[in-house]
Amino acid sequence: MKTRLQPALVLAALAFGAPAFADSLSITSVTELQSPGGTSITSTSATGFNPGRDKIVLRVVGKTCTFNSSGNPWGAGAGAGCNYSLTVNQSSGELSNPGSNANGCTPADQMIAACR
Repeated sequence: MKTRLQPALVLAALAFGAPAFADSLSITSVTELQSPGGTSITSTSATGFNPGRDKIVLRVVGKTCTFNSSGNPWGAGAGAGCNYSLTVNQSSGELSNPGSNANGCTPADQMIAACR
């Protein structure tokens, strides 16, 4: 019985140990062609990461954006991590279409203001 109890304790320790964070960032990049007019190139790239206790900081079109991570403030994202999306217009420098799962993460309506 002792040999069965030990693996169970190890599994319980792993299951109930320190929480894992799975934050993500998805950026849609838009480049407008001057000629022919009205044409643009759009691409999307995303990444997932564990930021630990750091904020998420990125630099786009000359602006530095600072967002909460699931580790800062601790537990943000309510177990889902902080998952962000943003559209960056490379031609105009405009940021738009912010997305966030909130719950302690930077809310979508505050993301663009968090870029200076």
